[in-house]
Amino acid sequence: ETGKVVNWAMEGGPPNGLFRQGWRKDTLKVGDQVKIDGFRAKDHSNLVNMRSIVRAADGKKMFAGTQGDGSPGEK
Repeated sequence: ETGKVVNWAMEGGPPNGLFRQGWRKDTLKVGDQVKIDGFRAKDHSNLVNMRSIVRAADGKKMFAGTQGDGSPGEK
């Protein structure tokens, strides 16, 4: 809003789970633009637990979380 750059940390599921979802070492590259769907940390820090990610270049949507990710409304 003020034009100031703000850095965010994103965390996804465990490496083995992401690999089974199709993630590879080169799935994302430095500078790729993405849209993240996830949940902000309870302490309101700049940390997000990712649920899914969409690459701007090709529109590919990939699941990035884990089963039972603690999302609001999860039972």
